[in-house]
Amino acid sequence: MFTVFGVIHRAAAPGFAGIAIGLVVFAAIIPVAPATGASINPARTLGPMFVQQLWGGDVEWGQPPVYLAAEICAGIVAALIYVAMTRTPQVPATVPAAAAPSPSEAVR
Repeated sequence: MFTVFGVIHRAAAPGFAGIAIGLVVFAAIIPVAPATGASINPARTLGPMFVQQLWGGDVEWGQPPVYLAAEICAGIVAALIYVAMTRTPQVPATVPAAAAPSPSEAVR
């Protein structure tokens, strides 16, 4: 989530979003693939469970709520931390007196 927030931030360099997100997804998949089949997407987790259930397989339906709750909580925590890290004080915009039009010029 930090990467997605970072590449859409107003101060982010344009044109690198795909590369940054792709590298982070790759880095997340490498360590978890042997244990989870690289299931970092809820659809990738729930889809095979539904198919297995439809074809008469035994599915442990007590696990998906934990997985989904963890995904949602992690996203919320990441968003809150990112907002706290990138918060900058609002500075009122000021226009130098020489650049500001006089009231008579603004009416024209």
